[in-house]
Amino acid sequence: MSNNEVQSVEEQIEALRCQLENEYKTEEKRLLEEKQKAYERLDEMEKQTIQEIENEWQNKEARVKQQTIDYEKEIRQDLSSLMNDISKSIKIKSLVEEAVALVLNKK
Repeated sequence: MSNNEVQSVEEQIEALRCQLENEYKTEEKRLLEEKQKAYERLDEMEKQTIQEIENEWQNKEARVKQQTIDYEKEIRQDLSSLMNDISKSIKIKSLVEEAVALVLNKK
């Protein structure tokens, strides 16, 4: 092999090395951009998931609050009904006692 042939082969090798290096850098850049986009998608998914969970908890809290209001209303109604029944019972007892006393006094 002559010196020119060796030099030509070396030039071809150097050209191929430069081409491979450029391809490597291009691929590395593409992969880094793809990685960055993946991280951005993950961040967006995280934000969306957190928002969904916050909304879900707000809905649960609102339902619990409404249930508490409904239960309190039901308890108040039951208590009012019970108080009316007790009041009626006391009045009936009082009326019976008065009637018995009147009957006994008339004898």
